[in-house]
Amino acid sequence: MKTLLLFPPGWSPHSPYLALPLLTARLKAAGHPVDQFDGNIAFIDRLLSADYLRRMLQRLREREGEGEHRELMLLAPHLIDAIDAAKCGFRSHECFSDPQRYEWCRRIVGASLRLVEAAHAGLSLSLHKLAHATLPADSSRNVLAAVHDWEDNPVREFFAACIAPILARDYGLVGMSVADREQLVPALTIAAGIRRLAPATRIVLGGNYLTRIARRWRAPHPFHDLIDFAVLGEGEESIVALVEALSGKGALAGVPNLQYVADGALIDTPARTVSILQAPPPDFDDLPLDLYLSPSLVLPTYTGRSCPWNRCTFCTIASTSGEFRTRPADEIADEMAYLRERYGTDMFTLVDESLPAGVVRRLARSIEARRLAVHWYGETRLVPGFTEELVAEAAKAGLRLLQFGLESYNQRILDRIRKGVREEEVRPLLERCLRHGIGFHLFCMIGFPGETAEEALRTLAFSDEVLAAARGEYGISWCTKGVGTFGLEHGSAVHADPASYGVRLLPTADDKDLAFDCAYDVEMELALGARDAAQLLDRYVGADVYALIARRRRDGFPNRSLAPAAPREEEAFVAAVAARDPQALGLRKHAVGVFPGDWLAHRGAGMPPWAQLVVAEDSSVLVDALGCRVVRLPPQLAATAQRAERGETLAAAERAMLSLALDWLVPDAGGAEGEAVVANEAAELMFLGESDAVLYDPLRERAMRLNLSGALLWLLIQPANLSVAEIADKAGRMLGEEMSAERLAAFLGRLAQHGMLARVSATAGHA
Repeated sequence: MKTLLLFPPGWSPHSPYLALPLLTARLKAAGHPVDQFDGNIAFIDRLLSADYLRRMLQRLREREGEGEHRELMLLAPHLIDAIDAAKCGFRSHECFSDPQRYEWCRRIVGASLRLVEAAHAGLSLSLHKLAHATLPADSSRNVLAAVHDWEDNPVREFFAACIAPILARDYGLVGMSVADREQLVPALTIAAGIRRLAPATRIVLGGNYLTRIARRWRAPHPFHDLIDFAVLGEGEESIVALVEALSGKGALAGVPNLQYVADGALIDTPARTVSILQAPPPDFDDLPLDLYLSPSLVLPTYTGRSCPWNRCTFCTIASTSGEFRTRPADEIADEMAYLRERYGTDMFTLVDESLPAGVVRRLARSIEARRLAVHWYGETRLVPGFTEELVAEAAKAGLRLLQFGLESYNQRILDRIRKGVREEEVRPLLERCLRHGIGFHLFCMIGFPGETAEEALRTLAFSDEVLAAARGEYGISWCTKGVGTFGLEHGSAVHADPASYGVRLLPTADDKDLAFDCAYDVEMELALGARDAAQLLDRYVGADVYALIARRRRDGFPNRSLAPAAPREEEAFVAAVAARDPQALGLRKHAVGVFPGDWLAHRGAGMPPWAQLVVAEDSSVLVDALGCRVVRLPPQLAATAQRAERGETLAAAERAMLSLALDWLVPDAGGAEGEAVVANEAAELMFLGESDAVLYDPLRERAMRLNLSGALLWLLIQPANLSVAEIADKAGRMLGEEMSAERLAAFLGRLAQHGMLARVSATAGHA
């Protein structure tokens, strides 16, 4: 019997997911024919194609005419022309090392996905997200409604075009790995398609997310109408035993970790952990390794299963990963050497839940003993086992990035979490890594039950401080952080004993049967509740300024899909390798798309070749293909743009404002006292509270936070072109204190750096 293993859409497109290559290797080792298909990267590559975007534009026109998404429709022809070059840019070392070009690629891809999103009602889409915004996947009823949505579920069309032809190879079993919530609707959509097209084919689902929801079922679930089996937990031995049982060489009851329905009853076979010793290396042969959106191919492997600590009170890893096991370091190093030779890459991500210091030491020594030129990264804990000696050894052996679960920089909270980390050991370990050229990513969590706002802010401030030190003191720019709020999940220690953590569980709605997070109240004085933590994060984290703005500008464009995004972990890792070992990036070769025009060629000139002026009765806009945006023009600037389009000579002030609108003028800071300060007229000031504000420019998609004095200064600058001396005088009288030239110059410099003003000469400024 032949098996097809399929990874459904809804995951990161930057590198292959490990589950299918592991299962493929086990089936081949057992002598069973198997194919694998990465539906996630195939889906993304199809969406990001000129033909598909062309059809989405036509679909949007038929649905809305020139309505809500008029500006997106104006931009669409440029997206169609540029999408292939943008995808090549994601895969290109040359483009990756050029921030301006790489940002252009990001903008083209983000706006293209926005076009697909707009053409499907209720769809929420990004490179790492595929969801129905109006049908959240916390309800089985919502999931099934989305699966059977003929109009606005893009996976249905993807199945017909890309998966149905594969099924003609007559597979007896199709297996899918559902690693995340975003993949559930796509997986079940594909299962429904298989049911219609090949009803004799058996379907099995597995993966971390599927395991977590299916272990809560005590009776047949509606999803069982679409699938035949579920594997709960590790699947390498289960998939082999299942294939043999379906081939008549065993009984279903003997397949470990299996769930199925028999005679109307739900059957769960005994659980079994997988032996990972002397396992065959993962098999990536069938995967389209040239399609992943990374400038270098990063392959996943692992050193062990589950977590060596396994005591954190918020965590649920133990419920899906079983007991902790490790592989011999020599076996892992040999596997890296094999994968390097077979697939032509020296980049690896170790997908372990947490790498013990001892495992890192043994692996580093095995790599060095083989003189193996590889680069790798993984996740671990902030523990003293990472000594100066170990960090130096690991760096020499190719370790370039470590992801640390910091959670909190407060010993009281670390103790409540049972993290096993000492606050005083955190900074020295991070500095140890930086001294040896190893970057880091910090996972931070605020709002753990009992945490105060002061403690949460201390964690956030510390993370900012060490990231700034990495850049400023060590010259390491690829350090990052991720900040989230505590979620109380089923299966965690807090959920098992909420009273011990000052928590009261709230009733869950009957239709939220797939939800992991539980609603709760914190019954402790001064402690942050769930809503408090979310609000604190909104006000503190810079990236969330864009989310706040999006909520307040529902009809605005550009929107969240075009907002600058933090680098993904694969990008940070590749940047780390590029900084230390630039020759290593030569292993992967890609054609580079043509960049549309020279970024600097038209600075300060008239209308650049990539800009198109569109004049309508109610408004005039510039379609900026290079900046990947549509710019609304006020009447005076629209007239200037028309003159530039006709090739007429413009005054200095007109050129400056037109350049600002198109984002091809980068203003400098400071200035002489006699020069006029011209505010960016597109920038909007929004007060978040009595003493906190955000200045946001939708043309450049930039935002900066201001205190009350800064906001008042902006309001003073905005109405007229005042000189620096005039601003200082009026600011002093308005604020009731003397405004020094140094202080004002620093503030104007910050505004200029964020693109919130352009500075021209006094004569031109008043022309």
